Amino acid sequence: MLLATTLLVTVGGIISFVTFGLGFLLLIPAGAALAIYGIVMPIVAAMKSNAGELYRYPVTWRLIK
Repeated sequence: MLLATTLLVTVGGIISFVTFGLGFLLLIPAGAALAIYGIVMPIVAAMKSNAGELYRYPVTWRLIK
């Protein structure tokens, strides 16, 4: 989540600078979507684990197999 937020701010800042601030209008919905994702995914994981199911977060690097 931290990496996605950092990437969003960096790319959004560059786009906003190049487009004289109009790119900021794209940054607002993208940030809202990222925030909603950060709230919804832990709730889904809690519901699955409460039911006894194994749950893996989507878009997660699997470093150890």
